[in-house]
Amino acid sequence: MKIVIGSTSTPKISAVREVFGDFFREENIEIISLEVDSGVNKTPFSVEECILGGRNRIKKCQQQISDADYYIGIEGGILKTAEFLFLAPWAVIFKRSTKKESVGSGALVPLRTEFFSELGPKVEISDTMHHKMFDSKLIEQKKILGVGGLITKGLIKRHDQVCLALRVALSTIE
Repeated sequence: MKIVIGSTSTPKISAVREVFGDFFREENIEIISLEVDSGVNKTPFSVEECILGGRNRIKKCQQQISDADYYIGIEGGILKTAEFLFLAPWAVIFKRSTKKESVGSGALVPLRTEFFSELGPKVEISDTMHHKMFDSKLIEQKKILGVGGLITKGLIKRHDQVCLALRVALSTIE
């Protein structure tokens, strides 16, 4: 089974490996990661924009590799309600044989605005963090933990968030 993911992020690739390995235990799985642009804002600010970013990643992967069994686009973003801001990853999976798509999300992690100098679609959320407000040992692991991992004090890592989004999407694709 050939799977193409539109990211070279280690936590995202390890999440794909874990989830597809769990779902397809008897399959020999090849994962190809490609660095592709999402075509959306640096920090998407809606569910729709996150899903569009995932779909854009899939399209760009298909342009480079046309014979994969599954294509995956993962995009994290901020969801705004009247009262709260939440951070969440979204996974879009496309199954080539059936031409079906499915979408899943990870858990919503509440954002406290005092942790950031600026939150907006044009800035990368991790670039605006007030690092002094977080444990220095966690800051050293920021690439693995992700912003949600820092906020949850390492209890919910980026890998875990992406796994949940992938499990939802993969389990509902048929």
